[in-house]
Amino acid sequence: MFDIVSKLSIYIVNTVKAKGINFYAANGLAAGQRVPHFVFHLIPRHDNDGLSFEWEPKKADKKELKKIAASLKKDLEKEMEEKGKDKGDKKKIEKEMERELRKFRRKA
Repeated sequence: MFDIVSKLSIYIVNTVKAKGINFYAANGLAAGQRVPHFVFHLIPRHDNDGLSFEWEPKKADKKELKKIAASLKKDLEKEMEEKGKDKGDKKKIEKEMERELRKFRRKA
């Protein structure tokens, strides 16, 4: 899905002559979801358009992040085994997860 959204965003930016674009998806009431199905918003952005998606980031607990990463890894491995994915896919996912975890570690 992200591949389609990414390609579509290029057309939107070019068509409306935007300076950038925000991707926004809200999944669950706590996240602001207002309709009972998945919606991915593409929001063209212009200089001084008055929109802001900024917030003050919170410090993350490194132990908690490691616990979450281990749990996600376990769940993904289980799902890959159930779907019969090959080891190449598993290694690719593990590398991607490690990259993301390093990003979190830098922010923490």
